[in-house]
Amino acid sequence: MNAYIDTDTKNWLNKETVFRGLNDLGAYVDFIHKDDLKQEQDAIYYGNVGFIDHIANIFQYPKRPIAHVPLELQRRFAGRNIDSVLLSEALAQSKKELIFIKPRPSRHKEFTGLVLNNNSALIDIANYPLDEYVLMSPALNILSEWRCFVLDNEIIDAKHYKGDFRISPDWDVAMHAAKAWSDSPSAWSLDVGITDRDNTIVIECNDVMSLGMYGLSTAKAAALLVSRWEQIHYRKSF
Repeated sequence: MNAYIDTDTKNWLNKETVFRGLNDLGAYVDFIHKDDLKQEQDAIYYGNVGFIDHIANIFQYPKRPIAHVPLELQRRFAGRNIDSVLLSEALAQSKKELIFIKPRPSRHKEFTGLVLNNNSALIDIANYPLDEYVLMSPALNILSEWRCFVLDNEIIDAKHYKGDFRISPDWDVAMHAAKAWSDSPSAWSLDVGITDRDNTIVIECNDVMSLGMYGLSTAKAAALLVSRWEQIHYRKSF
């Protein structure tokens, strides 16, 4: 088994976690620039979004972006309405209430999700077209955020990454959410937050090929990547 890690991935801890985990499984692991990639069936890859997009093009695998919150989870676990609206509409709505916006999954690299509450926030979207769709939801007061790592619809670990580490999610809610997405990848992340009303909600879901590991054990990080790439190569599709 061969594995390749993007040299341009900036977070050294993520790279080291993946390297050690795959190396311990007996894989040959190399660091490589995307321009030097070649099509290699059954290989495992980890890197930034551009690196993974490049791999999808090399293999000609259709790439289906994971929804911010999949519809099956929105209905029961999102804790707020998430609407796809034009940026111009979101800006108009922000004059009536605090709202959170982020790009649609197909354009997720365009800007980081933000709360529209002052002029400084507008700087981040100054060059974004007003007639482009964004995802809009009411801004919630989230006190603590956790990343759950999901393998075969089971949470195998979770790491705190933002807010008050003393506030934990309702694990029953998180585990039910992990099982509720029927068309999920074999391995993915489920980010959950705890609001000031003590509700556990799904913040977003992510695929694992570019995932921030937040101190996940090397063995578990490797298990996620191996499972997901086996699925991708078998389906010949993301």
